[in-house]
Amino acid sequence: MSIVPAMVLAGTAVGFASPALAEELNGTYRYDHDGPSTWSTWTVTSCGAGCADVAATGGATWAPYGGQAHLDRGRWTMVSPWPDAGTCEGTPLTASRTLSWDDATLKGTGYATWEASDCGPAERSERFSFTLTKLS
Repeated sequence: MSIVPAMVLAGTAVGFASPALAEELNGTYRYDHDGPSTWSTWTVTSCGAGCADVAATGGATWAPYGGQAHLDRGRWTMVSPWPDAGTCEGTPLTASRTLSWDDATLKGTGYATWEASDCGPAERSERFSFTLTKLS
């Protein structure tokens, strides 16, 4: 029978320790950006480690939107189609919103991007800030 020194066992135990995992993004959240008329309710479900499906409804008379958010280095990012981004001579414009928020504070920034159309070239909005508040 061999005897393993206590220092070796202690070093092995430390080697197997893993960092604490962040809480999953899951549940119902209120999305607020730039004023009381620009909010929506997000229903978020986990789609695996560092992945969340977002379905947004209600609020600022926006059409429902959503997408898949991914966590990278403490920030969630989601690119979402924007179904009611406006029209050009009666034709709906194709646009998306890119949102990024801090995993711990749930504060973030975003911008909208419109594709080129008969009414003009592609363009990107100024950055805006927003906050998510966990409801349940």
